[in-house]
Amino acid sequence: MNISFPKTFFASLALSSLVQVHGDVVNTVRVFCLPDDPSICIGEKTTTEPKTSYECPDLPDTSTCGYTVESGTYNWEFIFVDGLSEGEGSDPVIQAAKTGLVVKVDVEEDLSCTISTGDGQTCNSCEVCDFGDAPSSMIFDCLNLPDGRATNGGCFSVEPFLYPFIVDSLASPPSTPSSSASHLAFGSLMLPLLVGVAGLLV
Repeated sequence: MNISFPKTFFASLALSSLVQVHGDVVNTVRVFCLPDDPSICIGEKTTTEPKTSYECPDLPDTSTCGYTVESGTYNWEFIFVDGLSEGEGSDPVIQAAKTGLVVKVDVEEDLSCTISTGDGQTCNSCEVCDFGDAPSSMIFDCLNLPDGRATNGGCFSVEPFLYPFIVDSLASPPSTPSSSASHLAFGSLMLPLLVGVAGLLV
């Protein structure tokens, strides 16, 4: 379920120009889960966009019309749930499954950003690394949070949600044979060969 609250702050129309300023708040109640770990899910998210202006300074010529950011910030609030599957959209079910974990992402006008939790803890650092029509990916260091992680230069998307904590399925790299195990295996292959060569020399 999506609920959008468009907020138009003013609109003025003259023969020579048009200016409209508006912002949007979108609340989505639906379960989204991490592809890498379907046990980590949100049940609700709220996205807020800053005030933007649509200007046509040279009417009736519309070729110069366009959007610019007037003021405000981009904000995301992700509310986590437990025990639900991707796609669940029942509001009572989602409300009952909320864990209390909330993650917030705020991007300021200068594109500086902060990542925080609902209990007031803030990550060490955050940086926008992809900005198209709106900021969409972040580099962050949340090692100061309990079980927090850092992206180590990689970009993590805010869609469907941003999770700044350790993901168990990605916590350990694929196992590889240790050097001692490799040496042992190599030695076990060489031993019969050495014995055979010794027998020829006797």
